[in-house]
Amino acid sequence: MSIFRHMIISAISLLFINICAFGQTSCKISGSVYDENNTPVSYCSAVIYSEGKPVAGGITDEQGKFSISMSRNGREYILGVEFIG
Repeated sequence: MSIFRHMIISAISLLFINICAFGQTSCKISGSVYDENNTPVSYCSAVIYSEGKPVAGGITDEQGKFSISMSRNGREYILGVEFIG
């Protein structure tokens, strides 16, 4: 194979990798919340914060499970869980 053909294949491969990377703009965060007795915590708030501000959130179900869908933008995020009761 010629060097020119290798360069074309490499350029196309890099373009495809960049397109795939830019396509990953959303994510899903899921988990479970348990208390100190290993009991699921129902109906508590799960909130994603960025720079001290809430950007997405959800509430746990009867089994303490939650799922939050959000868009990514390269920032750092913190997950907070709160229960009042």
